[in-house]
Amino acid sequence: MTISIDKIVDGFPHPNIAPIVGIATYKSITELNLQLNANAASMQSNLGDGQLGLLALTVSPAVFNTLSAVAFVHPVNPGTNPVIPLGATTHVTSHLTCVFATQKAIFREHHATDNALKQQVIGCVDGMYLQTLSHRVTGFANVTTRQFLVHLYAALPADLIANDTKMKSGYDPNLPIESFINQIEDGVALANVLVACSSSCH
Repeated sequence: MTISIDKIVDGFPHPNIAPIVGIATYKSITELNLQLNANAASMQSNLGDGQLGLLALTVSPAVFNTLSAVAFVHPVNPGTNPVIPLGATTHVTSHLTCVFATQKAIFREHHATDNALKQQVIGCVDGMYLQTLSHRVTGFANVTTRQFLVHLYAALPADLIANDTKMKSGYDPNLPIESFINQIEDGVALANVLVACSSSCH
C-alpha cells in the first residue's frame, strides 16, 4: 500500500512553506528548519521516546538526544517478504508475518514523511543551492531531508564571517540587557550549527 505524500503534507501544521526569496541566509534557513521540525514532530511515531514524532528526520542525533532519553533508530527496509525458516510452525509463521507487516508499515511511513519534507525543501529553496546534491541519474531520490539541511547550512560562509563580526562587536549599555543576551545566543547557535555541519560533511 502506497502512502500519499500529498496527504501527509496536508496534515502538517505547516503544509505551505513560503519560498526563500533571494540569497539564502542563516535566518531564512533556520526559519525553514523550524517549520520542518514542527511538521516532522507532528507525525505520530513510537520511535525514540514516542513523544517527538519523526523529529529525527530534521535535526541532528545530538539535538534529538537532548530532547529524548531514548535514541532514535531510523528504520530500515525489511524487504519484500518476511523471512520464514523452513519447517516453521503455523504460530511462528504467523508471528513473523505480523512482525514483518509492522516493520514494513513503520518504514513506509518514515520514508514517505522524509519524502514529504524533502518536497517542501525543494519547493521553497532555489535549485542552485541544491544542485550539487542531485545525482545525474537518480536526482534527489537518495538524499534525505537532513542532508538537504546540512548542505544548506554548510553553504553559509558569509554568515560565519558576519557572525564573527557580530560576536566581537561592542555592547551598547543604552540597550536592554536582553539584546546583548540575544546577540550572544544567536552567535553561539550559528557557530554550533556550522560546526555540526562541518562534522557531518567529513
